[in-house]
Amino acid sequence: MENMSAVRQQLYKSFVMGLTVQCALPYIFYIPIYTLYYYCLLTGKEVLFLEFFLTLVPALPAMVDPLISMYFVTPFRKKLMRWVTKEREETRTTNAFTK
Repeated sequence: MENMSAVRQQLYKSFVMGLTVQCALPYIFYIPIYTLYYYCLLTGKEVLFLEFFLTLVPALPAMVDPLISMYFVTPFRKKLMRWVTKEREETRTTNAFTK
């Protein structure tokens, strides 16, 4: 990394951070829900949240992953910021009958 420019190093660090977050997504979503599942098995108590969201949890990393890509990959982030902060051009119309 010593041979890279400061801007390139920053891009590299941002990219590696994005990949790290993407790799951690399954653990972030799966461990709490399955820990709750094992708690329910051991104690015999029912948790309504678990019953409805156990089938939804595998889809959550796939829903969050594009947002992470848009934030950590610099070209995507710049394009998204251009879309969000784009100022609307005002169109003025004139009436031909006014003096």
